[in-house]
Amino acid sequence: MPSVFTISLSLFQTYVADIFMSQSWKDHRLRLPENMTMKYRLLPVGWLKRMWRPDSFFKNAKRVTFQEMTIPNHYIWLYSDKTILYMVKYTGYFRVDDRKTKVWSDDA
Repeated sequence: MPSVFTISLSLFQTYVADIFMSQSWKDHRLRLPENMTMKYRLLPVGWLKRMWRPDSFFKNAKRVTFQEMTIPNHYIWLYSDKTILYMVKYTGYFRVDDRKTKVWSDDA
């Protein structure tokens, strides 16, 4: 038997979400390592402090934090065509946007 839950959120409530985000871009300013013979290479997390990356923006976020375990949850791949793939896990605290809480129904 399926379970049905009703969640009532007011305009001033917040919710928490874990977000796994990936971004990719090409950066032709990068110099590939001379010994790079593979199609891609996993880079050390320390590279994040020295390289450009796009800004991320969460419109209704009150606070967004990185997930930090015993090791950071950031991963950076460098591909031989100078494409960067960046993956990260965030925890976000978001406000409820009352304009987006309209529930779908058969009457619409």
